Amino acid sequence: MEADRRDGYRNKCEFTFGLNGKGERSVGFRTGRYKDRTLQVEDARIVPIVTNRMKLALQQCYDLIQKSQFAPYCPASYTGHWNVVMMRQGGSDSDEPEVTDQLPETLSMSIIITLIS
Repeated sequence: MEADRRDGYRNKCEFTFGLNGKGERSVGFRTGRYKDRTLQVEDARIVPIVTNRMKLALQQCYDLIQKSQFAPYCPASYTGHWNVVMMRQGGSDSDEPEVTDQLPETLSMSIIITLIS
């Protein structure tokens, strides 16, 4: 049985702030293992299950973390400040005719950012 949608179907995601495999600041999904000390965060803007609206909001989070004087939180060393961002989108992404660089005015999305002090 085939799924109704394979792309952009998640209406709630938790994204982590951190460093990617190249040591650059990123926001997305955590990869690696604590056991191997290979914790890194890879970009979620290219993941197909994330909605287009969340990808727009992720771009803004990505821009924010690049400009911030505060480092992303590292669970391995317990250092840094930026931790996670939770996004929950109401409605359907299928109503959106095209992706632009601006969030739509009719956007129904909750965004919660957690910082560690």
